[in-house]
Amino acid sequence: RKIADPEILLILNDKFKCYETLRKYYKREAISISESEDKEPFIDFCSRHRVFFAKPLSSFGGKGVRRICLEPDSDLEVLFGEFLSDGDTILEEPIIQAEAMARFHPSSINTVRIVTENRDDTVSIVQTSVRLGRGGSVVDNGCLSASVDTEGGIITSPGRSPHEKGLYIRHPDTNVQILGAQIPSWNEVLDLVKRLAEELKSQRIIGWDLAMSEEGWVVVEANANPAIQILAGEGVGMRKAFEAMIR
Repeated sequence: RKIADPEILLILNDKFKCYETLRKYYKREAISISESEDKEPFIDFCSRHRVFFAKPLSSFGGKGVRRICLEPDSDLEVLFGEFLSDGDTILEEPIIQAEAMARFHPSSINTVRIVTENRDDTVSIVQTSVRLGRGGSVVDNGCLSASVDTEGGIITSPGRSPHEKGLYIRHPDTNVQILGAQIPSWNEVLDLVKRLAEELKSQRIIGWDLAMSEEGWVVVEANANPAIQILAGEGVGMRKAFEAMIR
């Protein structure tokens, strides 16, 4: 809060405002549902996307995210009413994940989180990590996380779950190697987050969640409070980074 820009927070804390601001980096369609007038755009959206994700606009940590699969007899009037009663919601076209990242856990979008810092017209990388789904989940939140080497994009720690003891050198579901694995097209994703940070340059710290689609790296979402302390579990000390941020 001490180092945040209140105007940028209004964007980052609303998933649809963030989408509208950075639309070209999402490379997919999204709409918001907040009032009855949104019904026609909703029906039009459903005509193009029979599978999509629904997310509460102000949620975090994957809370409330649903994967919607429309059937031929799905009642769109009823479904729209459900979204209205749930509160403000964003509907997103699904990301078609590239095999290089899907191999870890195919049913979820496995993301890289990169935390950037804007200071003195310079964008620097504070932290890089990867999050992997498990157990058939459709999101990677709260599943496995691991540290990633900022320079080369190599996963440098075993996967770790916030809910249990134990470390995973290989993914417990797919047996794919985690420790030492290479995140694909790493220089491309670093270039992308630096361009993104420039778009919101008055905000000091932003955590970018990115996925590798078949069209390349895309934004999943941006976070004003990116929980950089999570890598303490991988033995990665963050004191120097914290002190540098609040100077």
